[in-house]
Amino acid sequence: MKEQPIHKEKLELKVVPKTEVALPYTKICCPSCAIDVPAVDLNIHDKIAKCTNCDVVFSFQDKVTTSAPATIKQEVIRPEGIDLFYYKDEMEVTVAQPFSVWEFIPILLVPFYVMITTIIFLTKGMHFIWPLLSWLSVIVSSYYLYTWVTKHKVNLHIDKKYLSVEWRPKKMIKDKTYSVADIDQLYVTKGDGYMLYMTLNTLDGQKHVRLLRGINSISKARYLEQEIERHLGIEDRVVPEELKI
Repeated sequence: MKEQPIHKEKLELKVVPKTEVALPYTKICCPSCAIDVPAVDLNIHDKIAKCTNCDVVFSFQDKVTTSAPATIKQEVIRPEGIDLFYYKDEMEVTVAQPFSVWEFIPILLVPFYVMITTIIFLTKGMHFIWPLLSWLSVIVSSYYLYTWVTKHKVNLHIDKKYLSVEWRPKKMIKDKTYSVADIDQLYVTKGDGYMLYMTLNTLDGQKHVRLLRGINSISKARYLEQEIERHLGIEDRVVPEELKI
């Protein structure tokens, strides 16, 4: 029997059109003769280029800034312990006052003082006034801790001209006032807890000033930086001294 020929089905292959993909690159052109400057004549670190055609040296910082993808900074939601008040063009910030070492050391010594006076009173017949005073010191220190947590605040007041820092109660710390026009940036660093600094433009150059210390969380510090810069209309930039996270 004669074999029948096998017919193979012909597949129709569709031509897939090429899609153009936008590549993230920028050509640097000489501002004098408009010729493309080759990569070997670009100083990427300093953003300076030299045109070998007309010997012009120029900066291409603006080209890099516009072509580079923008860094999106995450919005910080207001954390517990910070209160904000607005009235017309003024801003009031209230933060729990940080606890200094000099206040904390005497409170740590109170339990030892109570223990020693109580033992001496029970074993050697010390006058009852001494253990009584020691127990009274426990009550006083406990009340002080309570008032520190609930009432000791740092107030930041910002109006059109000045930023003021007020400690209530003062604790021998003077109120400070800074000109809003001199404030360039705010940034967070780490030291005594988290600290909020600002850079001031002065006649003698840029000055770094500590605005708040002892902030107990990075969220609080970042939120304060964010809201103060927003109120003052300051565009956030990276400061070399700031805390990198």
